[in-house]
Amino acid sequence: MKIFKTNSKEIINNYQLYVGLQPTYLMQLRKRKINFLNKISTTCNALCKLFVSTASSEMITLCSAS
Repeated sequence: MKIFKTNSKEIINNYQLYVGLQPTYLMQLRKRKINFLNKISTTCNALCKLFVSTASSEMITLCSAS
């Protein structure tokens, strides 16, 4: 990664562990899940509207864990 000026994944993982950062793949996964839940919450699809309350509670959980 260019941020750490190294290409060694081991160094990057150790840095993230000691600094308390989440690995980049987990941050990307969280971002994708938030985008998905946001789209479910704002869609006009009748089937998706059944899951709006679940999507909203998941969004609150994800955003409060940041």
